[in-house]
Amino acid sequence: MTAATATAETVARSTTPDNDSLRDSLAANGNPIAALILPKDDPRRTRRKTAYAARDTAETCGRCGRALKPDEPVWREQCARDLFGGTTYVLAPVCEGCHSQYERFWRAPCKHCGRPVHNAMGFQGRDVFCSERCRNKLHKARLRQQRTKARGTKTCPTCGEDFAPSRSDQVTCSSACRQKTHRQRVTDKRRRAARPPESVTANRAATGGPASNCAGESNIPAFLDRRNATNAVSGNEGRSK
Repeated sequence: MTAATATAETVARSTTPDNDSLRDSLAANGNPIAALILPKDDPRRTRRKTAYAARDTAETCGRCGRALKPDEPVWREQCARDLFGGTTYVLAPVCEGCHSQYERFWRAPCKHCGRPVHNAMGFQGRDVFCSERCRNKLHKARLRQQRTKARGTKTCPTCGEDFAPSRSDQVTCSSACRQKTHRQRVTDKRRRAARPPESVTANRAATGGPASNCAGESNIPAFLDRRNATNAVSGNEGRSK
């Protein structure tokens, strides 16, 4: 590294503001983005991460961050978090020792995992969930049930049994029937390709001989027509005699 390069990097570091100076300059101008720039050891940043992690999975407490057992009851209430210089709230599960003693709760099991959930009285929802993960899983399961109900039942064309298709374009009940249907379709295609056209077959049936065109002339080339060959042979024999 040359001296000029080292000097340029030193000047760049001195001119580039760090997080603290950038936050102070933004706060002095009244910019709300200053509240988002937090050092790594700031307790407000830790509270945000703890609340969001608890809301998503319910594996930890939204306040103290303690790991929770899968069947341990939780209390869903508003956890405070600092944002844009003020205080907002996120609905997250907390443990028994961290929930509010002045809030009234009503108990109901989670619709997906059956975990005991104590909800604050202000929360009146149709379904109760312990986390966003359980909410998403139950929503996907309901969509699958709706799609299955819309597909109904079908009859397998190969074996004739009724089955519930897993996809809307499913025709056969199993892979064995699908393979059997495919082989039969290929065989029928080969037979149709080897069969002469219907016009040729009808012409042969009407004339009682090889196919001919509309004028009654034979479509078979002269060098392949055995009738002409027979007449020619018989004529030559007569001349020779």
